[in-house]
Amino acid sequence: MIALITNNTIPPGGWQYTQLDAQGKKLKSFSSMNSLSMFCGQVLNCRVGNRLERATLAEVQQDVTAFTCERLGNDPRFCRDTQKKTPGLLSGWSASVAGAVDTLKKQVTGALVVGDYVLHGSKPVSLAQSQSRADVCTGRVSGVPCPRHVQSWNYNLATQTVIRLEMEKRAKAGRKLEGEANLKTCNVCGCWLPLKADVPFITIWKYTSDAMFDQFPKDTPCWITQERKESKLI
Repeated sequence: MIALITNNTIPPGGWQYTQLDAQGKKLKSFSSMNSLSMFCGQVLNCRVGNRLERATLAEVQQDVTAFTCERLGNDPRFCRDTQKKTPGLLSGWSASVAGAVDTLKKQVTGALVVGDYVLHGSKPVSLAQSQSRADVCTGRVSGVPCPRHVQSWNYNLATQTVIRLEMEKRAKAGRKLEGEANLKTCNVCGCWLPLKADVPFITIWKYTSDAMFDQFPKDTPCWITQERKESKLI
């Protein structure tokens, strides 16, 4: 479930909420720059006065924060996924196949990131942010490509199909990055970078274990490492 990182900071645009009546029609819109508790008290009074469901302070606060995250596009600067991330996959395999298992883990991670992105409407970050991310990987501007950026990866057929379809959709939408032909794969997570550069960080965070985050470069520029720090999802 997506929730605010903190309830103590007023989000951009202040607190906002639209209360629906029992028939699902708009009853009243609320907005305030006061504290969350004061704002939720107003919504609660409306629900109680109109004999609506979810008329406790805890339920109102849950609905208001969910509404806020949706309004903010689940921006990782303000929102986080409260579900505990899945622990390491396939951890029971023997040391003799550790290399193969590690490759499979990365392919699964890459597929999950792209799959979640596609299933949730493929709403990309801004083109400028995608370009900035891609430039870090390829070194187009700095002349120093990321050491984790590789030109080939053994994707399975299902992942190849999703990548191809999504790339075709991007092309039809006219979304193309400078130097995109040189942008390939991250060998930490196994993600196809032309797509990953478009994915909101909250989706990346959801499917990336702490152990995998630790493998991204720290002594050289890495947009994933930097955005993780900025999001405070550490």
